[in-house]
Amino acid sequence: MGPIIADIVDVTIATLLRSLDEGRLKLRWKTESGEYVELTRESLLRQYLAPDGWRATYSKQAFSEDDDALDELDPPGTPTP
Repeated sequence: MGPIIADIVDVTIATLLRSLDEGRLKLRWKTESGEYVELTRESLLRQYLAPDGWRATYSKQAFSEDDDALDELDPPGTPTP
């Protein structure tokens, strides 16, 4: 059951990040000086899925690099094999 839940979490996070990358959702950060900074200058999904990205760096549980559910969520600009 654990791997299934981990896959569901991965797909949910990846879907959210792709929505941010594509501009369907807006995300910005308010700095201490009161300035708003857009957080989607770089692909958040790419930063999450990269071999040295957030998922690989912070995941306590192993994950599959070949997750079929994430295949359709490739970050914008990802070359097609």
